[in-house]
Amino acid sequence: MSSLLEMTDVPMRNILEKCDFKSVLTLRKVCHSLRNFIDDTCFKTDLDNICITIGPNGFSVTCSNPDPFWLHGIEFAKDCTSNDLKIILKLVQNSQLSYFLVTTNPDNVGGLDDLEEILKNQTRPLHTERFVMEGSGILKILPYFDSKALKKISILPINYGTNGQNLVGIEKFLELEQFKNAMELYINNWFVVRADLSKFFHFQRVRVKLHETSLEEHVALKEAFVTSTHMKFFELHSHGLDENKLEQVFGTPFHDHPLGYSQWFFEIQNCKEHVLRIDFAFGGIGFRKLETKKVPQDAVVQR
Repeated sequence: MSSLLEMTDVPMRNILEKCDFKSVLTLRKVCHSLRNFIDDTCFKTDLDNICITIGPNGFSVTCSNPDPFWLHGIEFAKDCTSNDLKIILKLVQNSQLSYFLVTTNPDNVGGLDDLEEILKNQTRPLHTERFVMEGSGILKILPYFDSKALKKISILPINYGTNGQNLVGIEKFLELEQFKNAMELYINNWFVVRADLSKFFHFQRVRVKLHETSLEEHVALKEAFVTSTHMKFFELHSHGLDENKLEQVFGTPFHDHPLGYSQWFFEIQNCKEHVLRIDFAFGGIGFRKLETKKVPQDAVVQR
């Protein structure tokens, strides 16, 4: 029987793809030959989720696979160095992930720079369906993810005690292919974005807080929604939103919601099964596609 070291590349690669990720890391420690083969071989791992936390003294990495028994993931490395993280990310660069989370640390700005450098030197961009960033430095990380694989982007604050935080490099973020190709975007309301509302019309689902919007932009959003085949949900917060002003462009609102929402209903072009419902409450406005049969009996659906 041949030993691992005597096998050719193809069966060795097949064996590695059958191993769980923790076993691959263990095999890597057996000898230099195995380590070099694992580091130089492109193979898919069983990982589905990766969470990287930048701590005050290094990185912590938690990984999991789609197996339902991996409910909370396995912490592979705690307080690891940038070299350790480089090894882990190199091993997963050929895998299709569902979720990738980066949590930054305001006390370790250099940690984010180290992560950026690691991703920049990867031979190929990482593949994940959803990317979540806790912190404002998304521009340092997002460009190194495959723009065709990425579908959902979320940006969360690391400090909920400071409202009105600005995103670093928002202008460049809006021009990234990852932003343009994604289908869903969630930017927590603790961040204020300075950008034209129309920049977000290509998404299926959006949550964002803009510094300022005009009535003309809200009308443009409504028109985009009723003529679109892809838009499903758009939640917007901005300074100066006022029901009286909205009434000027959307007409008299419908008031029969248990939470006191003001609502408007509009037909969607070439679609009898759904309508557009606009909700206004608590300084925010929501646009969503609603099944026609769920429209309140006394509500007027405008054209």
